[in-house]
Amino acid sequence: MKKQFLFSLILLPIAAFPFSSKDMPDNDIDKLKKGELILIKRDVAKSVWPELTLYKKIDATPIEAAAIFMAFDHQKNYILDIVKSRPISMDSPTSIVVEYERKNPWPVPDEDYTNIHWFKKLPNGYHIKWQGLKSDNTEKVVGEAYFVDFGGKTLLRYTIEVHPKLKIAGMFTGTMISKTKESVEGIASYIEFSKSNKPDLMKKYKKMLSDSFKGIWSYKVLIKPEAKKK
Repeated sequence: MKKQFLFSLILLPIAAFPFSSKDMPDNDIDKLKKGELILIKRDVAKSVWPELTLYKKIDATPIEAAAIFMAFDHQKNYILDIVKSRPISMDSPTSIVVEYERKNPWPVPDEDYTNIHWFKKLPNGYHIKWQGLKSDNTEKVVGEAYFVDFGGKTLLRYTIEVHPKLKIAGMFTGTMISKTKESVEGIASYIEFSKSNKPDLMKKYKKMLSDSFKGIWSYKVLIKPEAKKK
């Protein structure tokens, strides 16, 4: 726990850069309004996989979208290939450590990993940043997501950089890209589904997110002992 706390102190001063739909070209805005997913790839030093940045319109407000995305104990129910998402500790009301288990396609082995997340309220929405603390298959993982106002709806900007341990992972770059696209599309769809069909779930996590910015350790209720395996 102490190690995780010191680690977070190193990264917490990194501020979220302002972002809005005004930063994007008009032709991309038109595509987003039509519901298209925009993908940008950037080569990364010392990684066989590129950094991916994806943009997607979500038919929900920024707080609705961010609240469901940050439903950490619930992520296993809607994020592609995630079968376990268990919050295990907190460093502050807006920082949480989560254990995950991911099912991967053959021949990539399944993966247990732990990420630390920080989240921040912006003038036009919300920002969440995460980094890997430990992982079976990856040397480094960093990511972030912006949920900002987009004419009463939400513009999601999702960025992920993964450095796999196995060099043969380069053979599966196409699969990684398609899986990431599918995951972001699935997240957006589930947020919209929750807005229309799961009002209690939406209310729960909206309050949790709002309370965290008031200094309330609202996500602490998600930290529970791991169920014993039979």
